[in-house]
Amino acid sequence: MLDRTYKQLISGMIALFIVMAISRFAFTPILPDYAISYSVK
Repeated sequence: MLDRTYKQLISGMIALFIVMAISRFAFTPILPDYAISYSVK
């Protein structure tokens, strides 16, 4: 029972991380160039 809940938690965190990464890549072209260069540093 605990193992099943643990797997659901891990898969949920992975899904959230993927959504955050996709949204960041999707909204990157909207940002100004200095903001992108600052975040890369």
